[in-house]
Amino acid sequence: MSGRGRRAVWRIGPGTPVFYGGLTITVVLLAFPMYWMWASGFQEEAVLFAYPPRLLVSFSTFTLHPLLSVFHERAVGRWLWNSLIISVVSAGAAVLLGVSGAYALSRFRFRGRSSAGFLILLTQMLPGSLIIIPVYMILTDLKLTNSLWGLVLTYMTFNAPFGIWMLRGFVDGIPKELEEQGLIDGCSQLGALARITLPLMVPGVVATFIFGFIAAWGEYVFALTLLDSQSLWTAAVGIAALQGEYQVHWNQIMAAAFVSTLPVLALFLLMQRYILAGLTAGGLKG
Repeated sequence: MSGRGRRAVWRIGPGTPVFYGGLTITVVLLAFPMYWMWASGFQEEAVLFAYPPRLLVSFSTFTLHPLLSVFHERAVGRWLWNSLIISVVSAGAAVLLGVSGAYALSRFRFRGRSSAGFLILLTQMLPGSLIIIPVYMILTDLKLTNSLWGLVLTYMTFNAPFGIWMLRGFVDGIPKELEEQGLIDGCSQLGALARITLPLMVPGVVATFIFGFIAAWGEYVFALTLLDSQSLWTAAVGIAALQGEYQVHWNQIMAAAFVSTLPVLALFLLMQRYILAGLTAGGLKG
């Protein structure tokens, strides 16, 4: 092979063998934890502790017993349903607050506008361990501890600032002339937002909703602190509680964890084009 041909093979860039090789290795490394969780969750415990470890699942050892056992013996289905309700409602509420807040910061001029934007951004810098006690005291006064709605309110306040800053870039990128044309045609300010601006913000709205859904679905510390009843536990808290004091059924834990990742994975796969559009267009200002 000539020197020019060798340089073409080893050149790093889209479409080259090196690029596809590196991409393949990256995908394998990222997908392996998901595969190992599935492989560990659908085998008998004796297979899990075999040495050397069996990386490939054999049909002779594949079984649904760990998954069926954990659903039969524990309220995993209920925990998944609780997580679904909390994630959908809190993410939807965060989107509504994000749209209204982003529109106000982008379109209206008022005193303290810059300070308001800075304070909203500042809330994202506070660690959860710093505010968990004040949140617990507030929800106790409101009688919302050990309640799904208290957890929804908590997650909504965490996700709304991100939604405001994410969607503000979309509103900034939409020409004001489009709304002005709608106002001339008889739309109110709210009507122009609903009929003209909001449809153009769909990628950002979807991306914000998915971010809020994933953040609420996997959150553990606040859910553990605010929920006492096992029937109200989320999937993250319930699966962590499957670990016994004297014995740990790792195949059951892995099976439940694998099932709990499927809603998030399905949502991401269905909406990935909106996520890409939201993350790229949301950072551009027209």
